Amino acid sequence: STDLQNLEELKNAVEVEAADNGIDKNAIIEIKDGKATLKDVTPKSLGKTEVSLKSKGWGNATYTYDKDDLKWEHTGTTANTKEPKRDMADVFTSSEPPKTSEKPETPETPVTP
Repeated sequence: STDLQNLEELKNAVEVEAADNGIDKNAIIEIKDGKATLKDVTPKSLGKTEVSLKSKGWGNATYTYDKDDLKWEHTGTTANTKEPKRDMADVFTSSEPPKTSEKPETPETPVTP
């Protein structure tokens, strides 16, 4: 499996746990030193909370899943320095709640006929 698939597995497990059982802390996925580590939330569906990343191109980044608004936020570098087309943001933005995509590009536009 690829690094992004492994990362997606951690992310999905957090979302399922939050949906099924609720989480009382923000979940944090830390990308550092060639590993992705899930902290503060341990989903029952997950065998391990740490995965090794094969590519050496990943920088340090932190993804935080907010226990209240159930959205991911990140800090740090998400793109792979060796293969810039590979970007961890792809894994996380695909799961954005529909709230953001429903809004028109320019909210000021009146909806009147």
